This record gives sequence, C-alpha cells and structure tokens, in this order.
Amino acid sequence: MTGPRACAPSELPQLARLADAVFRSKGGSMQAEYPLVFGEENLNFCRVIEEDGRIVSHVGVSIRDASLLGCSLRVASIGAVCTDAAYRGRGYASLLMEDARTLALGEGASLMLISGGRGLYHRLGYVNVGSFRSFTARAEILPVPAEGLRVEPCGAAQIPGLIALHQRLPVRFVRPADDWEKLLAAGMIMNQRGDCLGVWEEGRLVAYAAVQRPRDGAPARVREYAGSETALFAALGAVARYYEAFGVEVVAMPGTEDLARLLRNAGAEEKELAFTGTLGILDVDGFFACIHPYVRECLGAPTDALFLDLRQTNSISFEYAGERYALANRGQLTALVFGGSTEEARSIPEAPPGVGEILKRIFPMPLLWYGYNYV
Repeated sequence: MTGPRACAPSELPQLARLADAVFRSKGGSMQAEYPLVFGEENLNFCRVIEEDGRIVSHVGVSIRDASLLGCSLRVASIGAVCTDAAYRGRGYASLLMEDARTLALGEGASLMLISGGRGLYHRLGYVNVGSFRSFTARAEILPVPAEGLRVEPCGAAQIPGLIALHQRLPVRFVRPADDWEKLLAAGMIMNQRGDCLGVWEEGRLVAYAAVQRPRDGAPARVREYAGSETALFAALGAVARYYEAFGVEVVAMPGTEDLARLLRNAGAEEKELAFTGTLGILDVDGFFACIHPYVRECLGAPTDALFLDLRQTNSISFEYAGERYALANRGQLTALVFGGSTEEARSIPEAPPGVGEILKRIFPMPLLWYGYNYV
C-alpha cells in the first residue's frame, strides 16, 4: 500500500473509473459532473491510496474562499469519498480523511464541509448541524409574471452578470469566473442535473436560480439563487412552467429574508432542513480570528472580555465575567456556532447565564449552503 498521496495526472482516468464504479453504476461521469474535484488543476487535492498497482481509495478535497456575514475564511469541501469494494474494511478512508484534514489546515482552511453523513465522519468528530428553510409552492399560488419579465437559461455570456448578483449574497462561497465556466458547463446543481435560469426584467438580468430538473413528478428544486428576490418570486411560476412541474421547492439562501417572506405569505409549505452532510471547525483559533469582525460588531466592548480557552487537551471553553462554559470537543463547538435542531445540535450543554447571554448574541451563525459548490 502506498499513500495517502496526490493523484498523478496519468492516474486521472483510473481514478475516474473508481469514482464511477462506486457512484455512477447506472451511467454518468463523476469527472465531468464535478470539475472542482476532478479537474487536472486540483489533482494535488485528490488524495488516493494505491495497492496492487492501482488506485483503490480516494477522498476529494476542494478548497475555496468564502464570505460569512462580511468575514472571509477558507473552507475545505470533501466529496467523492470511495473505496474499491475489494479493499474495504482496511481503514483506507480514515487514513485519507486524516490526510485531507492535514492538507486543508496547511492550505489555511478553518472549516470543513463533507457531503455525506457516514459513521466514519462522526467518529472523526464531524457533526450534522446547521439550519436552513425550505419552501414548497404549487404553481397555482405563484404569481403570473408581469409583462417585461422573462426566464431563460444562462450561459457563459452571462457569467459577469451572474458574478455581480452572487457577490451580493451575505453568506456564500467566493466563486471566480473560471469556476463559473466549469460549473455551468458541467450542468450539475448539487447532486442532480440542472439549469441556471436567469430572470430578466426589461431586458436586464436581475436574478438567477440554479434549478434541479424535476424527476418523477417532483417540483422544480431551486438550490441556489441571487439577485432581486422580489423579481425571482414573480418569476417562480414561469420556472415551474419551464419544466412543466406542479410547482417549485426553494431552499432559502442563508442570510436572506425577502424570498422566504414572500413564499410564506403566499401560503407555501415551510420546513426546516439540516445541512446535507457533516461539518467541523478544523482550526479553532483560525476560525475565530476570521469571524472576529462579526463578533466585535455584535458585542462591542464585551468582545475583549470574552476569552476562548484552548489550553485543555480535549475541551474548549469560553470564559466571561468569572464564568466558564466548557465544551467537550470541536463537534460541540461546531454545534454551538451553527446551531440547528438535529440531535447533535441539541446535545451541547447549557451555558451559565452570563456567558450564555453573550454567546446568544453571536450564535448561531448562518452556515454556508453548497449550491453549485457541492462536491
């Protein structure tokens, strides 16, 4: 056995065959569908183990900058975790996940998102937390688009406009133009084929929606959007008709309010969603350094009196005004920061009243939603 190591360019076809055998047994190409992982420029972040002269296990890492309520941080996204059936049970995925963590820390990532909820990830300390809102609306409750508003697919020519709209989101991955080119060409919205539909108002691109194509009578699922939420709401009926779907399902982008309010007022069915996978704060000091501007804005002067203690080997604690609030591990810290209603999010201990009131002014923070950056 050799590795963990980077995938060599000459091994990419072999790696693609392994990923397809595990994830695309009914057809499709992981390499074509997920260019942020399997692009040749990312091969150093395709971590592999070789045995018997071939690649038998893989963990894909995509590292991107992100913006969280005005704070900049680096995020490592993990996907395409797979092992040849004949080589399972040997701990290769665990080795690769630890290798990926080391690599991500070396690249300055302070947060890791994993597009899966396997027991392996929980054993390594990652948790299923976070909270998002989903709205399902039948076409008959959606508005008829006004004259001058149209919905059409976006392509490469619209990338500058899409970037300008996407940059307005308060919680987002930073997505450069070359990423947009690859993602639009791949035609995947998270884990399903889809389209980027632009909303034009009087000839001007004012919003877009990344929509999963409906299957088996499902609604058209909007899995990312940006721009004018009022215009997008007015266009949702046209989105449903574009796919001849009975309606739409919209995940509200974190940090936004208008589209959720409009759908709620229209009578859409609302439910809470947890993050579609597991996650963890990798570098506690680094993460809190990144969000320090947000914390100071929320707290003002008490920021200087809130002390984060990492001196303990296993526990993490906050100290404020003589009170100490101890968390058992990084998983509990991740649950505190991003909240939610999952069992893991509810399992953190109750804080003493003083430090608890201070922490409630900061947390939970909205969590990044994958959208096009799903791997």
